[in-house]
Amino acid sequence: MLWLVILLAVEIPKPVGWVNDFADVIPQEVERQIDHICTYIKQQTGAELAVVSITTTEGIPLRDYGVELYEKWGIGEKGKDNGVLFIAAITDRRVEIITGYGVEGILPDGLCGEILDKYVVPYFKRTDYGNGFLAGTLEIGRIIAEDAGVEFPPPDVSYDMPVVPATRPRMLPWGLLLLLFMLVGWRILPILFFMSLPGYWISGRGGFGSGFSSFGGFGGGLTGGGGAGRSW
Repeated sequence: MLWLVILLAVEIPKPVGWVNDFADVIPQEVERQIDHICTYIKQQTGAELAVVSITTTEGIPLRDYGVELYEKWGIGEKGKDNGVLFIAAITDRRVEIITGYGVEGILPDGLCGEILDKYVVPYFKRTDYGNGFLAGTLEIGRIIAEDAGVEFPPPDVSYDMPVVPATRPRMLPWGLLLLLFMLVGWRILPILFFMSLPGYWISGRGGFGSGFSSFGGFGGGLTGGGGAGRSW
């Protein structure tokens, strides 16, 4: 296939950290939060989680591109193969979770698909890529930490696990809206505006400590191409 020839010739970018926002779609504060989670997981369990955004694969299936990137970066510890690649091609509207051999037991293909369906795709459909990456990273991190018997989220993090609705946020009943309007008049409009913003109905918000990252490169792990992918 032509795309296979292109893949062999494509230049895979070098990693810059646990978070590699090459498409520039993750807000700086959210990127810092994701980096904190990945660093904590690495320090506490040894598992390596790489989060990557790219603009497009130029026709190459994202899974094949992701496997190539995974192997060139060597995500996960050598011999343990305990790595996870969470990658999205924004223009192509495709996202993948790719797992190393060592985590396929706790992150089987079906569960990876459920993570994307519940935590990632609903955000991506709203073009809220930052929260989509954050929600997916939190859930992947939670599963890895739980398997290792490690506390999660990190003890210095005040953030509730987000539960992302697959449908639009709930609206207040018309009767209640009318009552509120009668009580406070036009002053209700700013409140309704903020309630309509993406992410308002998410169950938590919080902050992460700064200066937490300790990325020193990946460990040389391998993947068999396990995981799942979705379009949005």
